[in-house]
Amino acid sequence: MALARNDHQCVGEVLRVPQAVQHSVPGEMMDELFAFDGSLWVHRTRGEMNAQCDLEAHNNIALNLGHEVAMGRRTVADARAVD
Repeated sequence: MALARNDHQCVGEVLRVPQAVQHSVPGEMMDELFAFDGSLWVHRTRGEMNAQCDLEAHNNIALNLGHEVAMGRRTVADARAVD
């Protein structure tokens, strides 16, 4: 089976593990968040940030780094440089 890869942590087969956390992302930071990682999305009405990667650990990394990007604590380049 072919592997899928995006620009950050989420690498793997078709099966993805969804995970959501309560998080209000400022509207002006949405573009930065999406530029960081396409596996993250925000449901603004619910106040949720969601990740869907191949492993729960990758979700945790994506959500934690996404939080730092959304709060302006890291740049997209800095967050992507984290291994």
